[in-house]
Amino acid sequence: MNEREKKAAASIPASALHPVSLPLWLSRVDDACLVVCADAPRALQVARDLEVLRGASEGWEVVCLTGYSGTPYDGVCNDPEITWSRNAARHCLTTSQKGQTLICDAATLLSRWCPSKVFIDASMVLRIGDEPGRARLLAALGTAGYSRADAAIEPGLFAVRGSLVDFFPGSSPSGFRVDFFGDEIDAIWRFDPCSQRRQERVDVASVYPIREVVFTAGTKKRAVQQLRELASDQCYPSRRLRSTIQAIDDEVEFFGIEATWPAFYGHAEPVLETLTAQDRLVVFDNVELIDSRFTDIFEAFSSGFNDAVHHHDLALPPPSHIISSEELKSWRSRTALRTPDLPPLSSWETLGRSIQLILDGTNLGEPLDPLADELMLLGQRDFRTVISCDGELARDGILELLRARGVSVDSGADLRPSDAFAEMVTRVISTPISRGFLDVVSKTAFILAADILPNVPSSPRLAKKRRSDPDLLRQVSALGEGDWVVHVDHGFGRFLHLQRMVHDGISGDFAVVEYAGGDKLYVPVARIDALQVYRGTGKGLRADKLGGQRWQNAKKKVADSVLELAHRLLEIQAQRQSLPGICFAAPCDIYREFARAFPHTETTDQLAAIDDVIADLTTTAPMDRLICGDVGFGKTEVAMRGAFLAALSGYQVAILVPTTVLAEQHGVTFRERFGRFAVRVEVLSRFRSKNESKEIIAGLLSGAVDIVIGTHRMLTADVGFKQLGLLVVDEEQRFGVKHK
Repeated sequence: MNEREKKAAASIPASALHPVSLPLWLSRVDDACLVVCADAPRALQVARDLEVLRGASEGWEVVCLTGYSGTPYDGVCNDPEITWSRNAARHCLTTSQKGQTLICDAATLLSRWCPSKVFIDASMVLRIGDEPGRARLLAALGTAGYSRADAAIEPGLFAVRGSLVDFFPGSSPSGFRVDFFGDEIDAIWRFDPCSQRRQERVDVASVYPIREVVFTAGTKKRAVQQLRELASDQCYPSRRLRSTIQAIDDEVEFFGIEATWPAFYGHAEPVLETLTAQDRLVVFDNVELIDSRFTDIFEAFSSGFNDAVHHHDLALPPPSHIISSEELKSWRSRTALRTPDLPPLSSWETLGRSIQLILDGTNLGEPLDPLADELMLLGQRDFRTVISCDGELARDGILELLRARGVSVDSGADLRPSDAFAEMVTRVISTPISRGFLDVVSKTAFILAADILPNVPSSPRLAKKRRSDPDLLRQVSALGEGDWVVHVDHGFGRFLHLQRMVHDGISGDFAVVEYAGGDKLYVPVARIDALQVYRGTGKGLRADKLGGQRWQNAKKKVADSVLELAHRLLEIQAQRQSLPGICFAAPCDIYREFARAFPHTETTDQLAAIDDVIADLTTTAPMDRLICGDVGFGKTEVAMRGAFLAALSGYQVAILVPTTVLAEQHGVTFRERFGRFAVRVEVLSRFRSKNESKEIIAGLLSGAVDIVIGTHRMLTADVGFKQLGLLVVDEEQRFGVKHK
C-alpha cells in the first residue's frame, strides 16, 4: 500500500449512495481489499454484486465471512450453515493463491476462532496421484468433525465402501468421492448426495474442520482443566459438570458449548489477525453504522455474560469470544481506511414507469418497446449494457422477446472478462444483481429485469430449509424443569431440559419432554417449532400419553368445531349478500371539495382504501370491509370520507369507539373537518351530562344529528336512529361478539 493510500479518511455513508456503488468500485480495484459492512445481509449483498460485476476470473475471487446472530450466552446453538461457511472461507484464505476481496460484517471482525495451527493441522488437501493412504484420510475426517455413516447423504457425514471414501462438506452442494488404488488417490469425483451418483471429475478436494471445536487429546485435556476451574468459580452444579466432561471425552458438542468453546484452545485467535495477515486496502462500507454496530455488540456480550453468571451457567467472559474495544481501537489507529471514489449512479425508475404505464393500459404499445428503445439509445452512445436476470428461465424469455424486436443481444450465465465486456453492446446474463444502475462516467449500464418488468419468471429453486425461530429457541431454553409445553402431534407434556445427543452419527441439541408414564420425547432443535409454550396456569392439566388417542381426539373435536364454524360463517355471508343494501350517491363536487380540504398528502395505500370504501358505498351490496393500518397511517381519514358521503346522501353515521378519550379526540377532529359543510357531529359518552345525552339521543331519533361518535353508551337500548346508513367500529378487536 503506498503512502497516498495510507492516509486516514472516513468512508462515504452508504445510505446516501446507490447500493451497487461500492461493489462497482471494488470491481475496478486490482489490489487485495478487506471490506467491512455493518451487518451480514449487507455483506452478502456486496459479495454477490461484486461476483456479478467482476465476472468470470481465474485469478481473482470474492470471499465473504459473516458471523453468528446474537451472543454465545443466548443458549441457542450456532447455525451449522454459518459455521460451514466460515470454515470454508478460512480454508480458502489459507490455501488459495488467487487475489482476493474479503468482505465481512462487524460481528465477524470482532470475533475469534480456533488458532491457525489447530485449523491447519486438522485440514488436508487431496490431489490425484498423492499417496496419503485411506487410513490417514479417515482419521483426518474424524478430527475435522465428520461422522461415519452408511452413506454420506447429509452435510458432515462420510462413508467407506471398499476403495471409495465419500464425504459431504456442509459448504458444498455436492459431496466428494475419493477412489484409492492402494495408498494412492486414483480419482476424485463430485457426487449427488440424494442419488449417490457420481458427477464430474475434479483434480482437488479438501478436508477442513466443520465445527468450531477440534477435538484432540490436547484440546480435550485443556478444556476439562479450564472448565473445572470455571465451574468452581461460577458455582456450577457438579452433576452438570460431570455430564459436560463426559461429552468432551466422547467428542460430542454438549449443550452450552457455544459459551465455553475457547477453553479448548486456551486462547482463541482473533479473526482480525487472519484477515489482515496480508497487506490489504481496508474499506468501511458505512463508518457510522459500523461504529454503532460495534457498540451494540460489546454491550450485548457484556449483558449476556452477566446474565449467564447470574443464572450459574458455564460461560467464559466476552474477551474470550471477541476482541476488546481497546484492541479494536489499537487496530484502527494503525490502519488507514481507504476512501473509495464511489461513482454516482442513476436508477431505472423512469424506464420502469414507462413499461408499467403500458401494462396498466394508460399508454399504447408493447411492454418491451421502451426497453428496446432504451437499448438502442445506449448502443448509439457506446454504452456497455447488461440485462441481469434471476435464472436461465427469465434470461431466455427476455432474449427471445428482444431478438423478436431486432435487438442485437448476447447471453451467458455471467459476465465475460472485462476486455470482452468492453466490446459487446448488450449482454443478457442469468445472475441477478441487487439493483440496476446507469454509470454515465464509465458508460456502463446494468438493467435488472425484475426492476423494470413485473412478474418476470425466475428459474425454479429448491425451497429453503425451514429454520427454527431464534426467539422460540430462547423461549424454550428459558423454560424451567416441569413447565408445560404442547407438541403439535403428541399434546401436553412437561419440559425437562435441553440435551446434546448423538443420533445416527450426527450430534445435535434436543428438547426433552416428559409424557404420561414417564415416557420421554426428544425433539430436535431443528424442529423446535413443533413445540409451543403453554401460557395458562396449568391447573387441572395432565400429561398426554405418547401414542395415545386423547390428544388426537381433542384435535379432531377442534377441527370439527372449526369446520362447523366455517359453515356457519359461509351461511351468514351468503344471507348477507342476498339482502339488499343501501346505495349512496356517487361522489360529487362537494365531496371532492371535502377531500381537497385534507391537510396532508394521501399515501398510495390510503387512496386505494378510500376508493374501495367509496365503491362499496355506491353499490347495493351490503358493506363489510376491514381497514387495517398502524397508528398514524390515516385510517380516520378513510372513515371520514365514507361518513361524509353517507351524510351527503341523507343518512346518519354511527362511529363506535372503545374509550371515552378516543371518542373526544375523534369529536374534535370530525368537527374541524365537517364544520364548514353543515354536518352536525355529536359525541355520546360518560363525559356528557344526563340532559346533554337526552338531547343528543333526541337529535338522532329526529335526524338532526348526522354523525354520532360514542362508546359503549351508544349500545344501550334508549339510543335509536331515524335513518342509520353507515356504522364504523374503531379498534373493532376491543369489542366482543355480542356488541358487534
